Formats: sequence, C-alpha cells, structure tokens
Amino acid sequence: MRNVEDMGWRGAEDRELLALANAFPFDVFITADKNLPYQQNLQNLDLRIVALNTK
Repeated sequence: MRNVEDMGWRGAEDRELLALANAFPFDVFITADKNLPYQQNLQNLDLRIVALNTK
C-alpha cells in the first residue's frame, strides 16, 4: 500500500492524481473525498474507487 506522500504526488489535483494512479499497476484508489465520483469522470479508469465514510 502506498499513499500520496510516498509517491511524491502531494499537491496534485484530483484529476492528475487519478491519471497518475491509473498509470501505475494499482487496483484500488482509496480516498476520503466523497465528492470525487461527482467531480471527476471515473468511467475510463482501470481503477476501483473507494470513498471512505469518515467523520
């Protein structure tokens, strides 16, 4: 498991993060941003998106 900091992707915009993650052999992109599916087009990604329910 890797995070944004480990990958050197801190500060990247959502669209850029998704493109970077999609280019790597990752299966899942985990986020706490519940709005991500509504703000980004996720249909052309080879990733599964998991939005955590946090308080």
